[in-house]
Amino acid sequence: MLKKILKNILAFIIFNLKIVYCVAIFFIISLIILSKSSLKSNQKPVISNYKYVVFDIDKVKEENNPTLAFFNDDNINFNTVINSLNNIRLNKNVEALIINLDTLRLSPSQIEEFMKILKKFPMSNKKIYAYGSNIDNVTYRLASVADKIVMPNTLSARLSLNGYYSSQLYFKDIFDKYGVKVEAIHVGSHKSFGEQYYLNKMSDELRSDLTRVFDNRLNNFALNISKNRKLDINTFKNNILDGKYDSISPYTAKDYGLIDEIMDYDMLMEKLNATDDNTISLSDIAQQDMENNSKNTIAIVPLEGNITSSNEDLSDLTLSEKNVRNKFEQIEKNKNIKAVILRINSPGGSALEAEMIHKLIKRYTDTYHIPIYASLSDVAASGGYYIATSAKKIFANEATITGSIGVVSLLPKFDKAFNKFNINSQVIQKGKYAGIYDPSYSLTDDDRTHLQNILQDVYTEFKHRVSVARNIPDEKLEPLAGGRIWLGDEAKNIGLIDDIASLDEVIDIVAKECNLTDYNVTQINTKMDYSNYLDFAKSIFNSNTKLDIYDNIYKKLLFIQNNSLTPLYFNTSLNKLKY
Repeated sequence: MLKKILKNILAFIIFNLKIVYCVAIFFIISLIILSKSSLKSNQKPVISNYKYVVFDIDKVKEENNPTLAFFNDDNINFNTVINSLNNIRLNKNVEALIINLDTLRLSPSQIEEFMKILKKFPMSNKKIYAYGSNIDNVTYRLASVADKIVMPNTLSARLSLNGYYSSQLYFKDIFDKYGVKVEAIHVGSHKSFGEQYYLNKMSDELRSDLTRVFDNRLNNFALNISKNRKLDINTFKNNILDGKYDSISPYTAKDYGLIDEIMDYDMLMEKLNATDDNTISLSDIAQQDMENNSKNTIAIVPLEGNITSSNEDLSDLTLSEKNVRNKFEQIEKNKNIKAVILRINSPGGSALEAEMIHKLIKRYTDTYHIPIYASLSDVAASGGYYIATSAKKIFANEATITGSIGVVSLLPKFDKAFNKFNINSQVIQKGKYAGIYDPSYSLTDDDRTHLQNILQDVYTEFKHRVSVARNIPDEKLEPLAGGRIWLGDEAKNIGLIDDIASLDEVIDIVAKECNLTDYNVTQINTKMDYSNYLDFAKSIFNSNTKLDIYDNIYKKLLFIQNNSLTPLYFNTSLNKLKY
């Protein structure tokens, strides 16, 4: 009895704490809104007669999280940055761009796209200086297009160019020890998502795919750097593989011809005569509104994140039919839009949701007769590529990871673990396959065959979408599918995409194909209203207040369990690659 009373008292306390917590959140949000309004009214005006621009962008997303943007003024997306760089290139007052390498956190595809724009700067008689105290493969690739690469005058500064190294942990043996089994049902020999949970070593198919991708990127890296820096490609590549460029000082880097000058940042700015009065940050320029009164508009629609029907976690970007519909409803209201570019950055997710998004986009094309193109960013694989097949044409970067046409279902099973720890699962069941997804249920061969048939249907539909969109017969498509991953240049050669082009170049292509000589570009972001924020507060209110500390493996097992029967794409190893 006493225990029950204490339990009710505890529940009452927790309930009231939740109310106080929600009121506090509302109060803080109100304060933020008021403070933001006050700050904007007192904001220092951005200088207009600048001669130098500092490229200091930290991390750029295709679309800023609308929830976090509510609290953050630095709402800069990738399209805004490339527009700003083009405006700087055409600005007659600007003399030079100074890249602060130490602030950059950019992906390989973003680096590739920025490089294409920066290579046009000399045509406008503008210099580019790249400065960094800790330069790695990623930042050096961007720095290689500069007229001068500068490092500080200290032995503590380092330049490090290496080959590739990728590791992936496999958990099957430890799972076996504790009675956990991950059942893997997949269609496609190379569909290797989650194999670290049901194998104890890397599969030959995954090793082959990763080695091919890594070698391709390393070769492209060596080719680009040697060309930009006028170095012998064989010597440069051999020195990388021999470790001669690993963690070298600025002085050694200069001896190798990898950098041009050694001086501190302040001295560089002083040498250029760059002062506070004539220098501006690229992030400041990117936040300015660029006006264009043209009635012809090309709309960029960012589609970023894991594909899922759930929108409970507003703190992270997800891609669902609901938020894609939100964007296309905005497009429908704008009669000036003449073409749409889907900017896709997604590793995949729910098969059903990908199909619903595909149908939504095709319906829009059929109803409004507006051409839709796809520009693939870092990753557009599995479900991400599925969505891309709804477009008239598909473009990608050389560094883009795409393909992964396959389906996998991973089902964690804990029946042996329950037995091991004397946990008894009591079941009431009627009907075949009724408990097939329950973690305490042990699959039979008949169950596996049933699941295999379901996934085969999903795979057949996936391949049909690709076959129709890319005009590839099924017998020729199968060797390209099966879960295989491809880089952008490989995807072009096998017909999965139309051409290699950055977003900036895709815009030009679309304008020419649609006969638009005078046009503006607008980005359609997810539109948030107060109901979304109320949902966010409600999710906090309804959440368990316990501080549940899940280890990383358990989180992934829960993710897998909640995403059964979905074409998923692994991206852990590739995201760590620095090319």
